[in-house]
Order: sequence, then structure tokens, then C-alpha cells
Amino acid sequence: MGTASSARFSPPAHGQDLAGPTKPLKRKLKALVVFGSIPLFGAEKGNLEALRELSQHGIEPVFLTNKKYGHLFIETELDRLGFRYHKAAFGPRIQKGLSLWGIYLLFWGMFATSFALWRACRKEKPDFLYLMNPLYAFYVWPALKLLRQPAVYRLGDEPAVHNFLYRWLWGSLQRRLKKVVVISDFIGRSAEACGFKPAQIRRIYNVAPDSLGNGEAKSGELRLTLRKIVGDQPSDHQETFHREDGVFHLLYIGQIAEHKGVQLAVDACLKLAREGRKLRLLIAGDPRSGLAVSIAKQIAEKKAEDVVRILGFVRNAKDLWQVVDLHLFPSIWEEPLGNSVVEAKAAGIPSVIFKRGGTQELVKDGVDGRNLTDESSEALAGAIEGYMDDPDLVRAHGRAAKESAENEFSRARFVKAWLETIDEVMA
Repeated sequence: MGTASSARFSPPAHGQDLAGPTKPLKRKLKALVVFGSIPLFGAEKGNLEALRELSQHGIEPVFLTNKKYGHLFIETELDRLGFRYHKAAFGPRIQKGLSLWGIYLLFWGMFATSFALWRACRKEKPDFLYLMNPLYAFYVWPALKLLRQPAVYRLGDEPAVHNFLYRWLWGSLQRRLKKVVVISDFIGRSAEACGFKPAQIRRIYNVAPDSLGNGEAKSGELRLTLRKIVGDQPSDHQETFHREDGVFHLLYIGQIAEHKGVQLAVDACLKLAREGRKLRLLIAGDPRSGLAVSIAKQIAEKKAEDVVRILGFVRNAKDLWQVVDLHLFPSIWEEPLGNSVVEAKAAGIPSVIFKRGGTQELVKDGVDGRNLTDESSEALAGAIEGYMDDPDLVRAHGRAAKESAENEFSRARFVKAWLETIDEVMA
């Protein structure tokens, strides 16, 4: 849904959301988190980071996961973080052309998942509910109507309104939710355009992770944990990556999909390689996607394995920042924010992005990265070449990115904003 030009949502002025000390919660609380995700992408990572931080400030999250697919990624991560979870059925995506069987699964999933949430609430007695995806909210809607706990929704994407079920759902949620936490000003304006009241909306940027390096000290060798999925069964193996001296290393991390601009990044790097530039693009993401398979074939045909490498699922992906010089995030859709850009800033790595959606709120062009208006592989190649030709610029922009992460995306600001929001939810 597009952003309304007359929206009245007003984000806090710079520094306003950090004014005054952080007030602790009056008592310890428990949240029941509806988390039916299958992959572990930026939206899931952002929610887990928020909940991990809240767990250190008096809020215990307990999760409702996908019974069929949760074991692939989500439950492994919850186990690592030490979080408890219950399982629920969920169901198929809401889309046109569902068969009668699909419609049956849709409504059976709604009943079964709502019952699982109700049962989990009976056992856990949570103080509030935490939602983060409209599809999962749909599957627990009957329980939401019956349960009396207040609810908060962390909105990480523009509200989907492409069919009547989603439009009905958002209308229902507007009356049910106490607070909607949006991850960017762009999403805040979209939320108001969808019908949420400005008083319901609070913008809280994703927190920058700790201990991702300083962008200047590069590791020569990195031990990667790669996950392979055969059927529905995941398996992990170790692989050592060696950073080659004299080669400029770039990283794309996220979904390998057309709308993410990954093909543009590949084409830009291949163009520079043909011109004799020594560089290597590392791509961390699902190697099974259609675009990933196409890129792998393209690289093999051009014998360019030394220029572009698809790593696949990297369990310790945050360690990759230790071996790269530049981050690419050439998304060509209205990106809600860009979690990997925040990670890059925390690691002291400049990012090259396209001026889209919420991502443009993260990068100041010519200060801590490049914010390009020309969405082409040529423009991307030009920005990359500018960094390759000027190592001092890489270091200067990396330091500015690190400073931005420590100030604008600090843990103190993040915690203060969230605790204030939870106080309002519980009021």
C-alpha cells in the first residue's frame, strides 16, 4: 500500500526518543509471541533481536512456532537464545486461486492455531501478546477476540491490503492493538495510511548488534557454519573461508530475489572484473531460490567463481563482516528498513544502497555510504569502483557508519523506547 501524502504520523525529532533516563519496568512481565515464520530473514532477526534485548530487561518471551517447519531455522535459533516455545499448525498463505483443500487448510489452521494460542495462554499466563506478521495474526484471530491480554504489533513491512481478507484483518487489528511499533518512518506513514491512529504508532529502529568489529581490522581466515537443507531436514557443516590479499571483498546478505537487486550486484561485479579489477562478491542467502540457481549457472558459464560466490545459509553470518570491505544492498522495491545495513554500520562497513523506502533513512550519501538514485548495475559498479580506488574513503565512511550505529541505533535508545512502549501497552 502506498504512503499517504497527508499522513499525520510524526517521528520523534533527533535525540528526542533518548531524552531522560531509562525507567525500569514496575514488575517482571511475560509475552506470548506469535512467531510462525519458516525462514530466518531480516524481519525475523529484527524481532528476535528486539525480544532478546527485552528479555534482559524484565520481559520473558515465550513463542508460538510453526509445528511443521519451525525446526528448520527458527527453533534452532530459539534454542540457542534459551527461549521456550509451543508449537501450532498455522497454514498456507492467503492468496487468490486457493483450491477447496487450500481453503479447508486455511480455516482449519485458524481454528487449530487459535486453540494452540489459547492453550499456551492458559499455561503461561502472559501479560501481553506480541504479533509481527499479518498471516500469523490471521491464524490466531479467533483467539485474539477471546483473550483479554493487551497486544502490541511490531510492523516490519507495509501493511498488505491486496485482498479483502487482509483488509478485514487490518481493520480488526486497529481496534484490538494497543500499540504498533514500526521500524522506520516510511512504515509509520504506511501504517497511518492503512488506518492506524498516530497515537497508536511508535517508531523504533532496529538495534545495532554488538561486537561486529571496527571495519578496519580484517580477518585472513574465517570458519563458517553452513546449513544445507535436504527435503525438510537441515544439516550443518564447517567450511573455512580465506580472504585473499589484494582482492576487494563485498557482501550481500539476505533473500536472493529479483526485488532485492542481487542480479544487479552480480552484473556490476562481473563488469568490473572484466575491466581487470580484483574483487569478490560474497552472497549469503538461500541457494535454492530460482534467482540463486540462475546466478550459479551464470557464474559457472562465465568461469567467474573467483568473482562471485554464493555461500548459501550461513549460521554465523555476522562473522562475515570481519572479512569484507563494502556492503551492497541494492534493493529495487520499497524496502521497510534493511536489517543488514544496520549490521554493516555496527561493523564499521559502509553500505551502497538504492534510495528506496525506509533504507534511505539509514545511509547519508557521501558520509557513511552511498545512497544511489540510479538503480542500475552501471551506477552500482561506479560506486564500488569509487571505493576500490580510495581506501581512505572506505575507512572514513566505515568510521562514520560505526559512529552512527553507536548513536542513532544504540542499545540504550532502543531499550528506552521499547520499555516506554510496553508501559503504555500495560497501562
